[in-house]
Amino acid sequence: MRFLSALLPVSLLAYSVAAAGSQCKCAPSDPCWPSDADWSALNETVSGRLIKTIPPGSVCYKSEPNYNPSACQYLLKNWSNPEYHSSNPVTVSDPLWSNNTCTPIYPNGTSVSGDPHARAKGCSLGYLSLYVVNATTARHVQATLEFAKDHNVRLNIKNTGHNPEKSSAAGSLSIWTHHMKQFKIHQSFKPSNCSSANSHMAATVGAGIQDGELLDQLAKRNLTAVAGTSMDVGVAGWATGGGHGVLTGAYGMGADNVMEATVVTPNGDLVTANKCQNKDLFWAIRGGGGGTFGVILSLTVNAYPMPSLSTATVSMTARNGTSAKAWWRVIAGIHKEMVKLQDAGVMGYYTAGVSPYGFQYTMFQPNTSNTTSIDHLISPLIIHVQKHNDSVDSSSFSSWLPVWYAIEKSMPPGGHAGLNYGARATRLIPRKAIEDTDSLAETLEIIGDRNEAFAVSSTLLLPVKQMLKRLST
Repeated sequence: MRFLSALLPVSLLAYSVAAAGSQCKCAPSDPCWPSDADWSALNETVSGRLIKTIPPGSVCYKSEPNYNPSACQYLLKNWSNPEYHSSNPVTVSDPLWSNNTCTPIYPNGTSVSGDPHARAKGCSLGYLSLYVVNATTARHVQATLEFAKDHNVRLNIKNTGHNPEKSSAAGSLSIWTHHMKQFKIHQSFKPSNCSSANSHMAATVGAGIQDGELLDQLAKRNLTAVAGTSMDVGVAGWATGGGHGVLTGAYGMGADNVMEATVVTPNGDLVTANKCQNKDLFWAIRGGGGGTFGVILSLTVNAYPMPSLSTATVSMTARNGTSAKAWWRVIAGIHKEMVKLQDAGVMGYYTAGVSPYGFQYTMFQPNTSNTTSIDHLISPLIIHVQKHNDSVDSSSFSSWLPVWYAIEKSMPPGGHAGLNYGARATRLIPRKAIEDTDSLAETLEIIGDRNEAFAVSSTLLLPVKQMLKRLST
């Protein structure tokens, strides 16, 4: 219980017992809600950086005072672009988590997401935060935390909103960290007050730095880091939520690569957390709930020499008449081959569709100058799928990693931000579950043929032994 007793004083959950012993947060309709004078005082304290939320989609509704057809056209054009939401103080990439209220509408009253009754439903704030502090300093964060505590107001944290369920909250005051863009490279970094720790190349990034910005800065010095596959994702939220990417097979997950964090705890203290000080907090923020235990101002993460990268893809479609049972046995057999690839330092992502049955798998092997190795490694996988399917395609290429990222950045945005309505779940699955082919096939069949499942899985291969060896150096 040592860990729990140590963390409870610094948990944001402690605020739930703040004012007058209340177990609930103060809502805008409650008498305890801060007055206009209170909000003005907060705005003065944070140097005029307080934003009162107006739903962005309101410019499309004639019933709203800020109706603006030109602004609405711009919004309709950009609503599906993730960069719009990442740079907006309140919106998130998935409107399900903002209660799908006040999404932009076309002149006929249909919303951009296809709801024909959107105009009739009207525009409301939904689950978007009522007020936002555009925080750029520790003092801005501390003042916001103090205000939320004194007034028993619900608190929220947002950078890019790529984690929508944790980036919006009804009736809340939000800390927007998106403009904390400080960046520093260390040729030899050792965590503070940690004399026994090994030194390592590293980068310290502000809470607003995004993956693309991190990689661009490192590439100028022929370095790289473990980062996500979307250049728009924020490093801090991505890493503290686990974080996987192209280099995970060689260097581990994002959370594994965090060396140190600067955090403002809920009681307003500015602390440094690493493996030698505030160790429980350091452990907690890398466990999937980074914003639960404090507001992260910066992270220091491992940096690595720029590698080359071999990439291979395998895709297939099932033969006509293939049964669900037969299909999922093929997919389970692919997982058996994945384990071998894992041990060889290859990681990748796959998607298995159900209507029709199809499969696509992209794999990466860093620090290889040509495709000879990865071609050899994936040949048993190709033989396996060719036995069971009419159409199998495969390809491979090698490149210097910046070339791969340049291709990634040149691709148009995914076009699904602001339009998604699915609930996603992520699990780290133990190796033994993958190796039990029969049980895995049965499980995939149960999940895959449910009407609610659009895609069965997108999976990461994580070679644990290699990762632990690499991170121990």
